[in-house]
This record gives sequence, structure tokens and C-alpha cells, in this order.
Amino acid sequence: MSRKRKKRKPGEREKGLPGSDSKSNTVDATGSHLDSLLGIDAKKSKSYARIKLYLVGLGMVLVLAGGYWGYGAYNKVILEEACEAAKSSGDWAELELKAREWAIWDPDNEKPWLYLATAAQEVGANQELLKYLSLMPESGPSPAFMLQSDILFQSNKAREAAEIFAMLVAREPASKEAHRRLNFYYAMTRQRTELIRESRRAIQDGADIIDSFVYLVGADWLTFTNGYQVTMAWAQAYPGDNEIFEIAAAMHLIAAGVDQSMEEVDEKLKEQLSKSSEIIANLKAKYPNNREILVMEMVYHIHRANARKVGELLNQLTIDVEDDSRFWRFKGWFYSYCEDWTQAEAAYRKCLELYPYDWQCRHELSLVLRQLNKPEELKAIQESAYLGKDVMRDVLQADNIAAISLKSMEKIIQYARLCGESEMAQKLSDRLYER
Repeated sequence: MSRKRKKRKPGEREKGLPGSDSKSNTVDATGSHLDSLLGIDAKKSKSYARIKLYLVGLGMVLVLAGGYWGYGAYNKVILEEACEAAKSSGDWAELELKAREWAIWDPDNEKPWLYLATAAQEVGANQELLKYLSLMPESGPSPAFMLQSDILFQSNKAREAAEIFAMLVAREPASKEAHRRLNFYYAMTRQRTELIRESRRAIQDGADIIDSFVYLVGADWLTFTNGYQVTMAWAQAYPGDNEIFEIAAAMHLIAAGVDQSMEEVDEKLKEQLSKSSEIIANLKAKYPNNREILVMEMVYHIHRANARKVGELLNQLTIDVEDDSRFWRFKGWFYSYCEDWTQAEAAYRKCLELYPYDWQCRHELSLVLRQLNKPEELKAIQESAYLGKDVMRDVLQADNIAAISLKSMEKIIQYARLCGESEMAQKLSDRLYER
């Protein structure tokens, strides 16, 4: 028996029919049909409708993004061609214009920054050149970073240059040039610990050059004839934050006063050298926990045989120096002065364990061994001490590392062997004769 339909008012729909919800007829009409196809409960149709709208919107975003990416990729090809054409024709203004536009589209690409750097370099705009190179991603080519470091050095921005060298060494451990430049920075700034570590790392990485071995052997005494002037200029470039450079300048200055190979110093430097103790005292007041200042102070008093002051300084140490061979040498000197030969021997041996190339320690140890009546070791230690001092003299008398003679380099090989560093001796021999 058929049921009678209820008579509807004009415009009224039956319950349960598509579009019965007056809030959104279109959405419900479409949704109820998809609900039946997908098996979705009618009560969830509103939520599903919102999901469909989200998916439709997402699809539109993806389409737009794909179009943007496609246009961007095409645009970059056009811009690269334009940059290359401008470079070939020598139109540096056009090259800068197109490269800037490209860099906006693709800032993580090294190429537009290199084009911008080229344009700036060709017109002599060094500040712009430096800016463009600094914006280049770390994946950029090494020569570009080397150029950036050259400009930084010319501007006395040595700290930023050193950061570039450290980045390149980490990225390219086999880069001899990166190691060489980083080692030079450590040597010039008299950062002894870093200098020894970096020299050994370059040798172990197979990125060593002759400089690496000279820096390693001469870490305690290597200075530069222009070291004071260079590091003072660097110090002035970082007012208020120049501790490393200010102390390095003092170290070069004081070394110039005691090194016989640097007798020809100007009158201004001679006047400053006469105030070495004042220089050290002022620096210590300013940087009380700096290790290198303490080393300078120790050496100053040892040269004047002031054992009382050396003892006081050793007893008042407020910084950790257990891993610094120099302080073991200072202890050895103090014990020797007090004629405590056994303690002196132990201190000197610890010094050589930490840093075997200390010829001064070897010399002082030989005096102790004589007192302890140990002739078997005495001869070998004396021989190495004399050779180490001879190496220092040869290196300091050379105009630069490249000017060190082959004979002097062979002395370094022999000295390394006498110091128990046969592997280093062999590596230097291989480097020297390119085996």
C-alpha cells in the first residue's frame, strides 16, 4: 500500500533530500552525492565539505607554486645568459643589474654573487666587492673566499679573514692554501696552542707545506720583523675588542728587543723596548687572566734571575696551565735555581713530553743531568739543544720562510729526529724532496 505524500508548501523540500539544509544548498547537494559514493555518514557531510574546500584550495596553491617555480627556473636561465653576455661584452653596469635580479630569485646560488663580485672588481669598487663575496653561500668556490680574505686583510679585518680560513680548512681539509693562511694568522697573532695544533693537523691531513714544519718547530720563538706594526694595525681595527692583537703586538715588540737578528729597530721602538716591564704590567692589569701575558712576565723575571718573583707567580697561578709545556719549563728553572735537581728533571721531562721541540728546555735539562751525573743522556740532550738553537738562529735570520735555505731545512729534519719525532722528520723530508 503506497504512502500518501504530505502536501508541501510552495518552495518547500522534503526532509532528507539534497539541498534540504537552507544554510548551504549547493555544498550539501554536491556533498550528499559524494557521501553516498564514498560511504560517508550524512552527519559528517559538513566536515567533509570543509575538507573538500581545503583540498581544492591546496590544489590551487600547488598549481600556482608550480607555475611560479617554472617561471623562476625559466627566468634564472634567461638571467644567467644575460649575465654571461654582459660579462663577455665588458658591460659591468648591465652585469651588476642582471646579477642583482638573479640573486633576488635565487640567493642561495653562488653564481649571481660571483657575477656581482666580478662587476664590482672590474670597476674597482672594493667595498661592493667585499659585500657581494660576504653574501655568497659557503658552497662557493675557494678562490672567491681567498679573494675575500685578501680584501679583509687589506682592510686590517684579520679576524674575519681567519674565520674564512677556518671554514675552508673544515670544508676542504686537503687545501694547502687554506691551511697556510690559517697558520700564518696564528703565527702572526702568537696564538701558540692554535699554531701547534693547526701545524700538526695540516701535516696529518697531507696539506702541509714547508711553512707547516717551520711553524711547528718554532712555535715558542717565531716572530716577524714587521709583526709589531701589523698586529698593532689589526688591534686598532677592533677598538674595545682587540685583546689577541694587542698582546701579540707586545710579544713581537719585546721579542725584537732580545733577538740579535733584529738589531736595527727604529728609535721609537727602542724607547718602547726600554719599558718592557711597564708594557707587561699594563697588559696584565687590563687582561689579568691572559696566559701569554703571564708567560712574558715569567720570561722577564727569569732573564733577570729573579727566582723569588718566579716562585710567587708559579704559586699564584689562577688559570689552568697543566697542558702548556712552557710552565713546566718555568718550574724546572725554579727547581734548578733552588738546586732541587730531581724535581727540576721531572718538570723538564714533562715539558718535552708536551712539546719536544723546546730547545731551551733541552739546554736547561742538560745542566740538570750533569748535576745528577747522568752522562749517557747528557750528550744526546746537549746535541739536540745546540741543534735546536741553531735552527732558531737560521730561521730568524731569513727574510721569510721561503728564503730559508735547504741546508737549514735539513737541520730541521735532523732536529725532529733527535726530538723523537721521526714521522715528522720523514714527512718534511718527503715534502722537501717531493717524494
